[in-house]
Amino acid sequence: MAALWPVVAPIAFVFTFATAFCHAVLLGLPLFLIFRSLRSINIVACIVFGFVIGAAPIRAMIWSVQYFELYAHAAIGGMPKVRSGMVIPAGWITYVRALAYCGCLGAIGGFAFWAALISSSVIAGVAVATDRSWDS
Repeated sequence: MAALWPVVAPIAFVFTFATAFCHAVLLGLPLFLIFRSLRSINIVACIVFGFVIGAAPIRAMIWSVQYFELYAHAAIGGMPKVRSGMVIPAGWITYVRALAYCGCLGAIGGFAFWAALISSSVIAGVAVATDRSWDS
């Protein structure tokens, strides 16, 4: 397995970088531009929408319940998830756990974005311009 790592690592890096780049450009950039025009970029918005951006693509990929008629019975890891065409609680727990995991990674990304934005002068300039407009 250790001999396989030099071959797998570059492929994993490219896939991970492409996924993160697409999330940032296709999902995060439009939200940033909308919130910047509204002048309401704050830590809560960054974390909440980071969670949504992290969870939304996974939701689209693993939402098999919308086609439940295709699965009379389904099991993952030996545990039944669908029985007689209906999703049982174990199936919903698995689904929500995956959404929460990816959403939390997105929330961490949203926090990192907010921290990078605050440490740069992009938001500081907007905040100063907003504060000066209130003084006059």
